Parts: sequence; structure tokens; C-alpha cells
Amino acid sequence: MTPAIASATQDDRSALDGVLFNRPDNDQSRADFASVLGKTQNDPNEDPAAKARRTAENFVSIALVQPLLKQLRDSDHTPAPFGPSDGEKQFRGLMDAELAQRVVRAAHFPLVERIAGDLAKRAANAAASSNAPRTAPAALASHPTLSELA
Repeated sequence: MTPAIASATQDDRSALDGVLFNRPDNDQSRADFASVLGKTQNDPNEDPAAKARRTAENFVSIALVQPLLKQLRDSDHTPAPFGPSDGEKQFRGLMDAELAQRVVRAAHFPLVERIAGDLAKRAANAAASSNAPRTAPAALASHPTLSELA
């Protein structure tokens, strides 16, 4: 490494890397990679609508787009010099997962909007029902308590 590059901070190098290779923001890349691996962190301050949208996007990418990409890659019977290498075959699943998430985010699927809306409604209903006072069901209210039986 040259002295100028060695003395650069990690932030400088990652910013340069993003400019040179047209890569997205490093924090967003880490979050995307973590979500592909299934290690997403829940932010308690996240807006419920944003959380519902993120959940819907993940669901559509995993349940709809990723299987389509897998099927397309499995049907590739390219001969040896032009076919995928062992490394490509090994990391194909991670690439499909990342590509599926990017496609779903960029395409603005109506299905994502619908699922996100339904999730937001369910979350609002669950929050409203958890704030309501709890009463015993009518069937339990008619039965005597243990102290009344003794």
C-alpha cells in the first residue's frame, strides 16, 4: 500500500470504494447483507408503516422473486468454458437473495403495497386491542370461583 492509502481512514477508503465501483452506501450494503443472512436488527424507533413495508418486501422477495431466479439459474446449461464456475455455483443463493431484494425495492410491486397495508392494519388492530381493558369471557364469568366453592 502506498503511504497515502495506508494513512486514509476506513471511512475514506469505503467512500472511495463506493465512488470508484459505483457501490451503494456502506451502511445500506451491510444492512442488506445482514437481511439476506436473516440477521436483521429490529429498531424500536422504526415507524410501523416502514417496518410493515420492509417486512412485505422481504416476504415478496423470498416467496416470489427468489424462487424464480433459482429456477432460471437451474435451467442454465451453458457448456464448460462459459458456464458458471464452482465459486459462482456456491454463492449463487446469496446472489439470488440480494438480487431479489433489489428487484422488489426498485420495481415497487403492487403486491408489496397490498401486503404492507394489511400488515399495518393488523399492527394497528393489535395495538388497539392490547390497550383495551381485558375482561373475562362470558362463559368464564358464569362459573363459580374457587373461593365460592370452598
